[in-house]
Amino acid sequence: MKKHFILFLLFIGIIPVSQAQISKSEMRTDLYFLRDTLPAKHLNLFAKISRSDFEKSIVSLDARIDTLDEESFFTEIFQIIKAIGDEHTRFRPDLSPYRLPIRFTLFKEGCFVTEAHQSELLLGKLIAINGIDMEEIINRFKKILYDENPSYFDISLPQYLNNTYILKGLGITQTKDSITCTFLNTDHKTISAVLKPDPKAKLRKAPSSTELRAFKGKGIYGQIYDKEQNLIYVYYRSCQQDKKYPFSTFTRELLDTIANRHPQKLIIDLRYNGGGNSSIMDPLIDSLQNGYLSHEHKLYVLIGKQTFSSALLNAMSLKKQCQAILVGEATAGSVNHYGEVRKFELPYSQAIVTYSTKYFETWKGHDGALIPDKTIPASVEDFKRGRDSVLEYIYRQ
Repeated sequence: MKKHFILFLLFIGIIPVSQAQISKSEMRTDLYFLRDTLPAKHLNLFAKISRSDFEKSIVSLDARIDTLDEESFFTEIFQIIKAIGDEHTRFRPDLSPYRLPIRFTLFKEGCFVTEAHQSELLLGKLIAINGIDMEEIINRFKKILYDENPSYFDISLPQYLNNTYILKGLGITQTKDSITCTFLNTDHKTISAVLKPDPKAKLRKAPSSTELRAFKGKGIYGQIYDKEQNLIYVYYRSCQQDKKYPFSTFTRELLDTIANRHPQKLIIDLRYNGGGNSSIMDPLIDSLQNGYLSHEHKLYVLIGKQTFSSALLNAMSLKKQCQAILVGEATAGSVNHYGEVRKFELPYSQAIVTYSTKYFETWKGHDGALIPDKTIPASVEDFKRGRDSVLEYIYRQ
């Protein structure tokens, strides 16, 4: 029988004072503003939900406002936005004062602590919050977070799982002041920790995360030549320009390395790229298209749950134009999707609502996530050891 330890974590840092709640009439004003503004601004709000169902959800919430606190009201807004079924249309209230000093990552084995104020919790597996097991917690979050694409849900959940405001809105806690989390630690012992919001707390990272090659290079993009393997590894962390090191300069240097070294493989890592401007990479893709790496199927592109938006477009272009072999996990972004995001603010809560103004049909008939040719799920055991099974797979090819 496993011993059960109680670990009380008392944070001396500043605990945010509860913000002033908006009134019932202000909730209604925000709701009506959402009802009128979002359909008018979104390119096609009713692609996946009917206008009738959208309006019914507004009427239903309006009828219940007098019985709801602000946290429950916001949770209901999250549900309305989720039903629209557009990954780029989101509800973004400022919940930062209620952020706990801990961050989670979902691996194939479960939900684990990858950053925390208290090092004792690092790499612990979250098994319950306030006595509610993870299966039930995930089911409650699926009511408010888009889950048609499992990868999208997996990267969205950790952004809210460490926030007492959302946890209260979902009925997981009765107060925003603290929660009790239960973990299975690295010694396979069950421990509990009382956590309080502290958005300014300094977080420690699980040490293994910094050992992965994907995190070693400096800057937004770069190349690493592996002499032993005779391959080039390229990391591309965001689809944006480094003003001090333009992508055109990087492209020229990379092509020079290819010409001089004649590598057996070229690996382009897009696993941690959330998007930006997809056109930045176009000249590189055009240059690779007619080269031997494409023709001989020696170009590998790494994709994962964090590959989104413009990075997804780059991955598809490399697949279509350069016959790239995709390795990793299904992307959070969908192949064909709404985007070109704009935003507006609700008048009283000042919550941000983002919406799409353009539809991208980049690969006709390919709905949902971009699926790799070889799927290798992220493993916490690999993470602990600083191993990269995706790269190891490519080395063996």
